[in-house]
Amino acid sequence: ECDALTVSLEEARASAAKFEKRAAAAEKIAANAISHAETEEDRHIAESETLNERCEALATEARAAIEAHCASTARIDELETKLSEAEMKLAEAEAASESASASNTRPSTPSPVKGENDPELVSSEVKLSINVDGGARELA
Repeated sequence: ECDALTVSLEEARASAAKFEKRAAAAEKIAANAISHAETEEDRHIAESETLNERCEALATEARAAIEAHCASTARIDELETKLSEAEMKLAEAEAASESASASNTRPSTPSPVKGENDPELVSSEVKLSINVDGGARELA
């Protein structure tokens, strides 16, 4: 009976040694998996930080673009107003010129130069110059 117990004890020790080896291998695998997970987590954190920085930079650029657009729109509105005012002044000047031409009396004697007082041959030209951003723009 002692021999049977001795054999059983040896078998139990051998079995325990196998389980210890398997447990050690499992611990290594678990340690590697944890290390890999930590590395991946660090990588994801770094990528997230990079993406957040890019998003912030794009948001800043977008805000600047919106501000520039608003400023440009305001400038366009201002220039359109100036152009409308200039067109109104031009129309007033043309109307005044036509009115002045219509109120002029013609001399009763013919002109020494043929067609000098003929309204069909006489033209009046009014030029209006607007200075826009350092460049002159001329309306006729």
